[in-house]
Amino acid sequence: MIPRDARADSVRFDLAVVAAFTLLLALPFLGSAFDIDEPYFLAVARHILADPWHPLDFRFNWFGKAVPASDINVHPMVLPYVLAPFLHLSGGREWLMRLFCLPFDLMAALSLYLLAARTLAKPLIPTLLVLAGPAYALNMHHLMGEKWIGAFGFASMAALLSAIEDDRAAWLWGSAALLALALMSKFTAIFLLAPALVLLIQRRVPLRRVASYAALALAPLGVMFVVGHAGTLMHARSLKEGMLGAGAYSWLGTIDRLRATAAFCGGCVCLPLLPALRESVRGRGIAQAAGLAAVAALFLPAFDTSRVIALDRAFGIVCALSAVWTWLRLSSEPYRCSSLGNFWLAWLACVIAVQLTLYWSAVTRFTLFMAPPIVFLSAEFLESRRGGGAILRPILAATVGLTLLLGLVDAKHAAAERDVALRVVRSAAKPGRTLWFTGHWSLQYYMEQAGGRAIDVSEGGWDRVKPGDVVVVPMVNTNVVPPGRRLLADVDTYSVGHPVPLRLTAYGDRQAGFYSSVFGFLPFTIGLEPVDELSVVTLK
Repeated sequence: MIPRDARADSVRFDLAVVAAFTLLLALPFLGSAFDIDEPYFLAVARHILADPWHPLDFRFNWFGKAVPASDINVHPMVLPYVLAPFLHLSGGREWLMRLFCLPFDLMAALSLYLLAARTLAKPLIPTLLVLAGPAYALNMHHLMGEKWIGAFGFASMAALLSAIEDDRAAWLWGSAALLALALMSKFTAIFLLAPALVLLIQRRVPLRRVASYAALALAPLGVMFVVGHAGTLMHARSLKEGMLGAGAYSWLGTIDRLRATAAFCGGCVCLPLLPALRESVRGRGIAQAAGLAAVAALFLPAFDTSRVIALDRAFGIVCALSAVWTWLRLSSEPYRCSSLGNFWLAWLACVIAVQLTLYWSAVTRFTLFMAPPIVFLSAEFLESRRGGGAILRPILAATVGLTLLLGLVDAKHAAAERDVALRVVRSAAKPGRTLWFTGHWSLQYYMEQAGGRAIDVSEGGWDRVKPGDVVVVPMVNTNVVPPGRRLLADVDTYSVGHPVPLRLTAYGDRQAGFYSSVFGFLPFTIGLEPVDELSVVTLK
């Protein structure tokens, strides 16, 4: 899979650097608390250990009430089956679980380098820049589907290029098999099918072979849908609700998603590249002006669904403008004429389309897949300018710094919910007293591990809580069930701060929505608000 014109020694050195860089970025966060959707996948994996033939034959509270897991599942089943043996071997220890999964991070990173080497004379720094981006680095360490989309999907594209450019026919079917694994890890990997088909058709591969490639890649997912909709893996209703979400078709919901998709891409990928891409594209002045004006209009106060402070609005406009300017620039003729220009542009366009139409909200865990085409096409443009690629080195250093700072803040949020859960168990556990919680993510995982019970609206909600019971209520979390009436209780509040003035998810008037645009249209905000605020409520 190494390009013919690359020197073997140089490629081996670069691959070693990519591997070392991936490990160095991952090591500080190996012990991070399980957070975001990890508790759900770990719950399925834990059930698989007990009943591997019926992976979703249990009830789970993920949206405020316990329902059959198949009613809420919107994912293929490769991921929990991969996690199950690691969960058994690690005993649920965070650092060991993440260590077991590091080979998949390496697989994704090395495959990215091989992709970059197909179009760039110096692929190392651009590859590291993709790996260092906050959307990529902070999401890929999670035990969620995107890690396996990267591992199997990037390897699939690298194998496809080897099959076509190095005339290795067997690699074509290997690529299709890897793409099938990516789709069975999370079906949003469907975006990879577009660049694959564009490349196959552009290189005049016989249509019968192209159709066979697509059929092989899609066949396992098709079988899963048939079986799943029969009721054993997922329900059609849960699939629709999970992917499209409430309000997806409302015009304000559409504007929110457009804002967030552009702002997430700009803040996590495009803004750092602006110093390197100062030159405008001739003949695109009117199109660029119209596009940028339309983006600015998205941030008019008339389209707000909640209060937006001036700082967040200004930062959102800057991020979104940088993204749209970059998208328009990459669609210009010089980029389309690149050796893999249509491949990368189909990749980017399909990621944007899936984010805007299928996801229930804009999320940086999908934004990360915009980084390879944007960075690699930009790097190819810079290589065509004498000495232009040198500017990527300081951009890489700044990106690593930003990602590490955001990672520290992110880890603090997950650790805060874990620590409060354990503290409550140590101090409040008494015979006859029930420990409750509401909310999900990290808090749910550690409260359940300690014997806590989730507030369940289908079983009376807060009315089930007796005098003397303790309830943990987070502020920065999702699906938190509030009490329906005033309660007589003692409340201890734990406000968790962090000296780094960056926030990935916030509450109140801030627009930080790194993990979902439900929280806001920015990937992160500048401020010193609490990372989280947790209340320990003891009913009287």
